[in-house]
Amino acid sequence: MIGAYAHSSQTLNYATVIQSIEDEGWRLEHAGYVYRVTGSESRDKFMASGQQEAVSGEIVGIYIFRASDT
Repeated sequence: MIGAYAHSSQTLNYATVIQSIEDEGWRLEHAGYVYRVTGSESRDKFMASGQQEAVSGEIVGIYIFRASDT
């Protein structure tokens, strides 16, 4: 095997948190997600030219709320 892929994720339910914020009088206006790299490791390929790189990171949620009109 020349390359490897490892994946681990933590699934959390943020719906209750968002609902609690909206219950306080705020309205979810926009939600976005970005991938933040936390580390990387590279090494030369075995019996080939170039390098392999493994990147680790996390997905970060960005939520924008607006005060509701009511």
